[in-house]
Amino acid sequence: MRSLSALLLSVSVLRVALNADEIPVRGVHAYAQKSIAPGQSIKFRVSADRPYDFSVVRLGENLDDTSRDITLHRESSPPRPQVVNMGSHVVISDPVKLRDDFSLETWVRPFNVEGKLIDDWLSIEEGQIRFLSLLSNSKLDLQQWYHIIVTREDGNCSLWVNGKREAYSELVDSVSVRIRRIGYGFDGDIARTTICSQPLDAPKRFQGRALSPVASNRLIAHWAFDEESGQRVRDTGPNGHHGQIVNHGTWMIGGPSFAADSVGRFDESYDPNEDLDRGHSLRLATDDLYDCRWPVAHTFRLPKQSKQGIYVGRFKFDDKQYNCSFVVRRPREQKPRSILVLCATNTWMAYGRIPFADNHAEGLMNWGRSEEVSLCRSNPRLPKFNMYLAHRHGQPTFQVGVNIPWPVAGPYKTYRGSKIFSQWTRNERFLHLWLDQNGYTYDVITDLDLDRHPDYLKGYEAVIVAGHSEYWSSQAYDAVLEYLNGGGDLAVLSANSVFWRVSFNEDHTIMECRKYPEGMLGGAPTQVGHLYHTDDGKRGGLMRFCGKPAWKLIGLETAGWCSGMDFGHYTLEKPEHFLLNTPHRIELAKGDAFGFIEDGLGCVGHEYDARLSTLLSASFAPPNLVEPSGIVSLAKCYSDNRIIDYVANENMERDNPTKVISEVIYWEREPGGRVFNIGSVAAPLGVFNDKNMGLLIKNVLHHFGAPPDAPQTSY
Repeated sequence: MRSLSALLLSVSVLRVALNADEIPVRGVHAYAQKSIAPGQSIKFRVSADRPYDFSVVRLGENLDDTSRDITLHRESSPPRPQVVNMGSHVVISDPVKLRDDFSLETWVRPFNVEGKLIDDWLSIEEGQIRFLSLLSNSKLDLQQWYHIIVTREDGNCSLWVNGKREAYSELVDSVSVRIRRIGYGFDGDIARTTICSQPLDAPKRFQGRALSPVASNRLIAHWAFDEESGQRVRDTGPNGHHGQIVNHGTWMIGGPSFAADSVGRFDESYDPNEDLDRGHSLRLATDDLYDCRWPVAHTFRLPKQSKQGIYVGRFKFDDKQYNCSFVVRRPREQKPRSILVLCATNTWMAYGRIPFADNHAEGLMNWGRSEEVSLCRSNPRLPKFNMYLAHRHGQPTFQVGVNIPWPVAGPYKTYRGSKIFSQWTRNERFLHLWLDQNGYTYDVITDLDLDRHPDYLKGYEAVIVAGHSEYWSSQAYDAVLEYLNGGGDLAVLSANSVFWRVSFNEDHTIMECRKYPEGMLGGAPTQVGHLYHTDDGKRGGLMRFCGKPAWKLIGLETAGWCSGMDFGHYTLEKPEHFLLNTPHRIELAKGDAFGFIEDGLGCVGHEYDARLSTLLSASFAPPNLVEPSGIVSLAKCYSDNRIIDYVANENMERDNPTKVISEVIYWEREPGGRVFNIGSVAAPLGVFNDKNMGLLIKNVLHHFGAPPDAPQTSY
C-alpha cells in the first residue's frame, strides 16, 4: 500500500504537470478497459468537442457494417472536451533553491537541438548549451553524450562542456536559482546529475563517465538515475529533493560509460545487473504519453449472461462514427468450455498508430502504415509513436500505453488499401463468426488476460491462436508450453506468430517491446545492449533470441512478408492424412490448390510462417539448430519470394531454395500435446471463405476433442 507521503507527492507532481502544456483534443476519442467479464462494468473515458450519441454494442454477424449488431445500451451526451499533458520529465517534490556559490553537473544525450535540461536555467538552444547569459561555443551532435558543469564561484560563472570551459563571465550579479523540474521540454537521455556548494573539477569529472558520485560534504542534491524502473528518482544527497517522473520516461538505456554495441547479438551470458560499466540514465521524450487520465464519462454493467467476444462503445456524431473496442472474456470462476480463443490484443496495441486520428465515416477504413493514412490533420501535435514509428525526435519506441485510445482496433479497419484483408480485430472476427455459424461455443480471453493469469488455459480441450499474434510475453509463452506439455491441443491460424517479446509493468498499464535490428523495424539508434527490459531485466527483441523461439512452441517460424495483395494459395501435400479424411472427407488430391479468400486470391499473404528447416536452408551460416521430430507438412505455399535469414537481419534477405514460404502442419509433440498450424496472417479469412479449409478446421477440432455443440439459433 502506498504511504501517505508518497500519495501526497504524486498529487503534488500531478498538479505541477497538469499546469503545463495542456493540449486540447479535437474530435471524439475514447478508451476503456481492454477486457471485462460478464457482470462487470465497462468504463469509457471520453474526449468529445461536440455532442454525440453513445451506445454499447455487441458486434453482429456482418463484418463490414453495423446492420446486424446488437445494441445493449444507448444514451445521448453533451460535449466532453478533454486535454492531454504529454512529455516526460522529472518534478522535484521539494524544489532546490540555489544562492551564492554552487556547481551543477549533468550528463545529457540529446535527440533534439532544442530543449530545457534544468528548469529554464540550463537548456539547449539551436544545438548550444545555455546557462543564463552563458552560451557554449561548440554545437552538440545529436545522440552523443555530453558532460556539462556550471560553476558559480566568487561572483564568477563558468560553463564547461566535456571537460573544457566554453563560456565565462566575471561579473555576475547575485543569482537565485530554483529547480523544480529536470528535463521538461527535453528529448534525450539524462544521467547522473549533481548539485553541490563547491567547485567541481570538470576535466576529472568528464573522465569519470558518470560512474562515481561527488565525494563532498557540501552536497546539495544528487540524482543518479539508477532506479531502472518505477516513477521515483531518488536524491541521495542529505536534503531529500526526490523526484517523480511524469509520463513515465524510459529506463534501461545505460549511461555515458556504456557501449551498447559491445554486447554481442547472440550473447546469452550478458546480465545488465552485473555490468559495472553500464551506468544508468533516463530517456525522456516531449511526446511521451501513456495514460490520458481522462475522467470516466460512461459506465455500463454488462449482463451476466452476455456472450463472450468483441464489443464496442459506439459514438455517433455529425456524419461520423467512432468505435472503442473491448473484449468480453470468460469469468475466471466459470467452468471452461471446450475451446478457448486468444485475442491478439498485444498486436492491436503495438500497431496503435495515430491514437488521436481524424474521425471518419461509418464503414471500412484502410489503416495501413503508408502516408495515405496519415490521419493527423485534427491533432497534429499529439503523439503518433507506436512499435512501427519512433518518437517525434527519433527516440526508438520501447513502450506503449494501455490507457489511451486505440482506433486501430476498430472492427472495420482494413490493411494494404484492401477492402478484403485486415490485420487486427476484423481479421480475428472471421474466426469468431465461423465458429458461431458452425455451431461451436467457445471462451475468449486477451493477451493481457493470459499474461496476468497464465492458468487461464487449464481445462480446455483446444486453444486457438488467430490473426496476427506477433507480440508475446514470456508468461504467455510459458503458459502455452505448460499447456501443451500437459497434453493440451493448440490450433494456430496466424503468422509472424510469437515474434517479438513484450512485458508489462506491475499494473499492466505499459507494454514494453524493444526491437533490433533496424532491418527488422528496430529503431536506428538501438543496439543489442538496449534490448533489456525495464519490467524484468531480461533480454527483449526477437523471441527466437530470447530463449523462446516460435518453432519450439508452434512448429513454424516467421519467414517474412510481402507487399501489396500478392497473396498465394496452399498446395496439398498429404491427402491421405487423417485430418483430410475424418470425420469430413476433403475432396482434394495431392497437388490440388486450396485456401482461397476469393476467386484467384489465396489466403497466404502479408506475413507468413514456415518450418525451421526451410529458414535454415536459406540462411547464411545458419545456427546449429535441430527441428523437432514429428512435424508433418500437410500443405505448402510455393513462391519465388525471398525470405529472411534465421538471424533476421532484414526482410527478404535470402533466396529460398525450397520455394516454400508458408506451411500447414500437424505436430504430435514428443513432450506432449498436439499443434495444428496454418502459417498465414490471413488464415482466419481463408477458413471463413474456403470450404475445404473450413472442413479441415472442423476435422482438427474434432480430433482435438472439441466438436461443435448444438447450432446457434441466434447471434
